[in-house]
Amino acid sequence: MDYENFVRKCYLDILGRDVDSNSLRSLVSQLKEKIISCDGLVDMLKKSDELRASFPSLNKNWLSSINWSKSQWNEKLADCEFFNLKKSEFFEEKNLKEGEIYYSLIINELESKFADVFQRKNFSDMKVLEIGCGIGHVLAYMSKIFGQVIGIDISINRVRTANELNKDIFNCQIYEGNGIDLSIFSNELFDFCYAVESFRWIPSKEIVSSFIQEVSRVLKKNCLFKFQVRGKKDTNFTGDNWEHIRFSSEEISILAQNNNFEVIHTNGENTENYWITLKSN
Repeated sequence: MDYENFVRKCYLDILGRDVDSNSLRSLVSQLKEKIISCDGLVDMLKKSDELRASFPSLNKNWLSSINWSKSQWNEKLADCEFFNLKKSEFFEEKNLKEGEIYYSLIINELESKFADVFQRKNFSDMKVLEIGCGIGHVLAYMSKIFGQVIGIDISINRVRTANELNKDIFNCQIYEGNGIDLSIFSNELFDFCYAVESFRWIPSKEIVSSFIQEVSRVLKKNCLFKFQVRGKKDTNFTGDNWEHIRFSSEEISILAQNNNFEVIHTNGENTENYWITLKSN
């Protein structure tokens, strides 16, 4: 298949313009390596900011009542500094340190607690997905040890900034998502998935459930998914004006079981930073 012509045709048919050279090279590479499918590329462009797309409706009864546009989401996310670093702030020591802290937290746990899960894998051979990557300050560290790191974020502005800031990292790509699912990615594509902060800011348990279901689809068998939500009992937090959703350990167990996951580690169940690690079955 001539992927280059396919990408050009998609841009012309959907966005009404030719694709820029950097995007062309990146998308052709992703199509060849089956990181995204042809249908996934079409879907991504149809939901892009250029078309001012809102969240698509899904064939899930519990999502049918959600009316949450990308503009509303981005307005709410203005409360969260983690997702809204400016380009000039990316290389500030405190922000680099924050990216390094999350990287170390995740990698130390993988190596110390779950080495048996990866005993047949080298990090350099693994494809990794970060959900809600912001401008990529955790991905930049992940790219140093993993073979390929992919980020997805709801904001086209953050995606553009992330790709610009990480343009010299050959094994790092960042895409715009729709904020509800991972439909641009094919099945059983990734060796490890994680989400830092992003699930703590999602406005609906149904959307979190959708992402967990989608990770079950795009993650290979016997692989790990690590993420954080807000715990159930810490109701005194007043750090911002967001209406937070919270999860109990029982709810997490049900979500895991319903999506063919096993809960293998948790930490901070009753706090603002309830970390969960799931293994796909």
